[in-house]
Amino acid sequence: MIEDSGKRGNTMAERRQLFAEMRAQDLDRIRLSTYRTACKLRFVQKKCNLHLVDIWNVIEALRENALNNLDPNIELNVARLEAVLSTIFYQLNKRMPTTHQIQVEQSISLLLNFLLAAFDPEGHGKISVFAVKMALATLCGGKIMDKLRYIFSMISDSSGVMVYGRYDQFLREVLKLPTAVFEGPSFGYTEQSARSCFSQQQPTQQRSVPDISFTIDANKQQRQLIAELENKNREILQEIQRLRLEHEQASQPTPEKAQQNPTLLAELRLLRQRKDELEQRMSALQESRRELMVQLEGLMKLLKEEELKQGVSYVPYCRS
Repeated sequence: MIEDSGKRGNTMAERRQLFAEMRAQDLDRIRLSTYRTACKLRFVQKKCNLHLVDIWNVIEALRENALNNLDPNIELNVARLEAVLSTIFYQLNKRMPTTHQIQVEQSISLLLNFLLAAFDPEGHGKISVFAVKMALATLCGGKIMDKLRYIFSMISDSSGVMVYGRYDQFLREVLKLPTAVFEGPSFGYTEQSARSCFSQQQPTQQRSVPDISFTIDANKQQRQLIAELENKNREILQEIQRLRLEHEQASQPTPEKAQQNPTLLAELRLLRQRKDELEQRMSALQESRRELMVQLEGLMKLLKEEELKQGVSYVPYCRS
């Protein structure tokens, strides 16, 4: 009993340390909840060295621990979860050069405590296999497409069709990650979460030729707007690169030389002031670029939806 209470005390202390370090990053000053949450989870990912692990490494570790074919609803105890994490990080160290070795025990402990804080806040000492797989697939590094394919394989049936109930379960589990970094109000799970991702299917209506012509014109306008946004995005990137070079040049003078010469000291102050201005401008440009990318993504989505609708509306004519 005394040993168990000691372990619980260590666990709580390590959790508090992780969250204290995250708070020290002052990430809460980021106004947009999407970026704020992403930065917090990125901090956890890098702190636990999961950015060095890809989905294939995760799958390999799950297979080695015989979890690949296990019922997703089965619950793992802490010891078994720790064994999975040990496999991931010890295998990672084998792949890393000797000059870039990680502290395996620290990585295991940090990730274990974060997962327990996220998926076992009441302290039962158990996490479902499904939750472990979804958390590791979400937090690991590697190609986003590989990660999404793996997640989809977990929520679809044998014919490759998504099962709504599994998707709902996925959202229920994966949204515990933002909740664990105190972003529950923005990204917490609700019963409407899965439903809000898919609008109710409307009956397909055949459109007349003028309707189709109007859609084609609208598509042309959207394509032109997309091209303009892409050009603007390229211009912003070039400006950011130019500012980066100026920023590096502004950082060149050494304080030792400046202390010996009042003129250099004054120049150094001006350069530092210029550096701050450049940083602010770069930040503003990055924000503009993000907004442009969001607009671009929205337009691409609308364009794709219109093309799909056109394809569906032509089907009755083909069959008749």
